Amino acid sequence: MSDDSVVRSEKALVSAAIHASLLYMFLMGAYLALYIGTIYIYCRKRERSRRLVVVTLTVLCLTLAAQTGIQWYMVDAMLGGATRELIADGGGGPVAGVVSTALINFGYVLADGLLIWRAYQACGRAIISICLPLFFFVLEIGLGIGDVAIDVALEVNPHHNRALRIRQFEIIDGSLSGAVAATSLLSTYTIARRIHTALSNSPKRSRKAYWHIVEIVVQSSVIYSIAVLVNAVFDFVNSTVKDFSDVQIIAGDYVTNITTIVTGLAPTLMVARLALWSDTVSTELGTDETEFSSTEHTLEGHSQGMHPDESNESVQNHRCPDSVENDTAP
Repeated sequence: MSDDSVVRSEKALVSAAIHASLLYMFLMGAYLALYIGTIYIYCRKRERSRRLVVVTLTVLCLTLAAQTGIQWYMVDAMLGGATRELIADGGGGPVAGVVSTALINFGYVLADGLLIWRAYQACGRAIISICLPLFFFVLEIGLGIGDVAIDVALEVNPHHNRALRIRQFEIIDGSLSGAVAATSLLSTYTIARRIHTALSNSPKRSRKAYWHIVEIVVQSSVIYSIAVLVNAVFDFVNSTVKDFSDVQIIAGDYVTNITTIVTGLAPTLMVARLALWSDTVSTELGTDETEFSSTEHTLEGHSQGMHPDESNESVQNHRCPDSVENDTAP
């Protein structure tokens, strides 16, 4: 490749990387507004809001905010002059690359952990009911740690078996994305199955109203899963080539940034929609706030040390739609 071609390639890559980072920051602003609105709606509705949901969403937001700082750092480094190899590695140097990978993987764990917890509550704290999504969640954590370890090895000794380690990194990263999608989809299926079973003998009007929970959870899960699966495809394709083309590098920047934002956007949007839904359904079904609060108080026993058998008995003593709503709603 001639010097002119190299210069043109580097300029195109720098421009694309900056645009991808600006897109990330724009989406981060929209996500931050959604987060603030969600926390306000969620906490306003409940005198004793469930801390786990609020804390998880807050830590997830802080994780993506830290990733925004990494994006700014990488943009600044590229504007100061960057080679094609540095741009392909992320543009910010070894430390920034490792921290970015760790933050992205931690975001996956937070988002899927919240969904696993919802499935666990929906099944009456029956661990056997969530064993399959839990398996993929544990696999996800292991792959995330391995992903960061390979990235650290690449940065500590970048010239030792570099091609092999890059291939290993892409394969592990792709497998991680696949495990994330599997965890999300299986957890969603578990929640949907629980709701379908619980509402099978309920009045048609109640089924229609409460089935909206499934729509909310499925829609968020599908958006999230599609994003990580696209990322997995790119990783596996990259693992088959020795040198990345300009198109692969540019597309990878956009896919990674969009997937990272969706990791925070999907669960936050789900919590917001479920919180708004509980107000709507109480009006549609003529259920007063006292009944919802009473049912929720009983179901809160799941997270306050109540014995599983006692908790399940309490759930069965309530009418089916309320039980389902409070098991799966935030």
